[in-house]
Amino acid sequence: MQVSFTMELVYLVIGLGVGLILGINLSVLYSRVFGLRTDAEKKLRQRIRNLEMRIRDKDRYITEAIRSARREEADSE
Repeated sequence: MQVSFTMELVYLVIGLGVGLILGINLSVLYSRVFGLRTDAEKKLRQRIRNLEMRIRDKDRYITEAIRSARREEADSE
């Protein structure tokens, strides 16, 4: 039995190649989005959360100091 080399086979091979490439790309993307985090990434995320919390605290302390200074200024007048 002899199979002739037709355009249908070419399209089949091209489709398989494109499908394989897309499948690998989607698999990598899925693992990056939903995959387990590495220890280094977990540590960095924790550090970022800690720094953001410290910035919020600093801003709150500054606003409290400004309010206190305004109250003292108003009381002294």
